[in-house]
Amino acid sequence: MADFPGDSQEENLDFQEENLDENLEPSAGSEGDASENLSEDDIANLLNQEQDSDEGASAEDILSEESISDILKEGGGSDFGDGDGDDMMLQEEEADILQEDSPSDFFNQNDVDDILNQTDIDAIMAEAGTSPRSLVFRHTGARVGADEKITIEEYDFSNPVFMTESEMRQVRIRHEQFVHHLSARLSMFLRMDVGLKMSKLFTTQYQNHTSSIPSPTHISLFKLQQFNGVGIVDINPRLAMTMVDRLLGGPGHSIRGERYLTELEVVLIEDVVEVIVNEWCQQWEDIYELNASLIGNENNGRFLQTSPRDTILLVVVIEAIMGDCTETLEIALPYYTIQPVLKTLQDEAKKFSQLNTTEKSQRWWNTYDHIQVPIQAEWSGVECNVRDLLMLRPGDVIMMPNDVLEKTLLRMNNTAPYRGKVGVQDGHVAVQVTEQLIDFE
Repeated sequence: MADFPGDSQEENLDFQEENLDENLEPSAGSEGDASENLSEDDIANLLNQEQDSDEGASAEDILSEESISDILKEGGGSDFGDGDGDDMMLQEEEADILQEDSPSDFFNQNDVDDILNQTDIDAIMAEAGTSPRSLVFRHTGARVGADEKITIEEYDFSNPVFMTESEMRQVRIRHEQFVHHLSARLSMFLRMDVGLKMSKLFTTQYQNHTSSIPSPTHISLFKLQQFNGVGIVDINPRLAMTMVDRLLGGPGHSIRGERYLTELEVVLIEDVVEVIVNEWCQQWEDIYELNASLIGNENNGRFLQTSPRDTILLVVVIEAIMGDCTETLEIALPYYTIQPVLKTLQDEAKKFSQLNTTEKSQRWWNTYDHIQVPIQAEWSGVECNVRDLLMLRPGDVIMMPNDVLEKTLLRMNNTAPYRGKVGVQDGHVAVQVTEQLIDFE
């Protein structure tokens, strides 16, 4: 914006009027009457309108020199017809719009103060990050505060685990012993070296286990007479045919290829399955006397319907090495079938741990009643120098403390377990026990 000469707004207005008078003189070759050009009154009215629109406006808010010169050029160089008045009105409206949309109106000082700076934004973000957490509740109903650290662990609801680590460890030890004894039993039954090793012990759902059984295979079903539920023994057909070959007097070589067993082979392999099941029952004879019986067989896991689909199974995978044949056999039992056995096993483990942690009470044997034990009564010695000790002679008197008789120690086998007081009873020197120094419990 151009600066007008003068110090006050009134002087600036006078200066603009003088410039307008000079520029309003008609040019030499102009056509039309001078009365059609802008008069001084029109220019004065225009300036008054600009002044009334903003009384406190500075010189920069008034029409600039370029705007005024443009208006004068249009008025002096051409005739104003009916449309010239409309052009003046449009220019006035544009000036009003520019004045209304000036930056001073958009950026009010109060609005600028309300705008957040970067420090305020960082403070808000910090408060949002440190907002207190809502309280949560444990499965026991206890409330967990916001200050406590909550550890979230993954849990597979589709494959829940019903045994603790302690129970799983005890079951694993039992089945390792079972595999060791079964290896010896099968070696004797087949008259051939059979090596067994437990490779897996896990829990899974019934539907997952049956769908994972390959086909073809041989599945034997057995039942524990004391409990509900049906167990599954799955033997790979190559291993089953190798065992059948050995039972029929063959060398027990691995059979190439896999196929379904014939009825004769099924009857023979059932004898091997019976040995496996009976050996498994014997591993729990110290807890339960279990008896198992075979109730059927199958050759495809998809046809099994012995338990609900969501039943949890305890599965033992055993790797068998028989000659040049290395295959696996699996034993699966529903959890509700062996739950009583596991509960009793856990109770036995708790009793054993309590016996180890608690102090054992002393047990008295009657054979100890007549053993003679020498007892000595003695006092604590007095201190004397070496010169006095060397000069001791019979008849000399050694001064003892006054309470020495009440602090007599009873010593047995180089141990002083009691303290007593020396006195006379029925003409004999006696010691009355007043304190026990060693606890024999």
